[in-house]
Amino acid sequence: KIALAFIIFMVVVLFFIGKKRSRFVLRLVYKLLVPAKFKKIARSSFHSFYKSLPSLRRLAYPLLLTFIVWILNYTQEFFLAKAFSINIPYYYFITIVPISTIISLIPITIGGLGTREAALITLFSVFGVPAKSVLSMSVVSLLIISGIPTLLGFIYSLKK
Repeated sequence: KIALAFIIFMVVVLFFIGKKRSRFVLRLVYKLLVPAKFKKIARSSFHSFYKSLPSLRRLAYPLLLTFIVWILNYTQEFFLAKAFSINIPYYYFITIVPISTIISLIPITIGGLGTREAALITLFSVFGVPAKSVLSMSVVSLLIISGIPTLLGFIYSLKK
């Protein structure tokens, strides 16, 4: 289900990257849904969006770099999970943790604290992992993967 949702999302994104293709769909939306007093602003926003959109070639490197960084972060978290006796296969782990990361983006808590842990506890419970191990792993990984770089960045910002 998640893979299908991701594929549909990517198809929609790739569809709207092309200005000519998206113009047809947005023309219908523009005529049917946009009130008359906002039509000029909508037209201006449409053109400025596509004017500022970088080419796919320029986005390839940042996309690849982001993918590598996320894989490294999740791999670090995998080894940390091993330290907390969470023994599930890597390919399951590398699927579960990004799902919890996406769930933590739901804006109901500060920084996703609590939602990420609840998602991890629920998803890891399928493998019989105790909630206390998952919670400990989640908090420690948050401190290591996010806290240490944040602290180093703060110290570095004071020196400038």
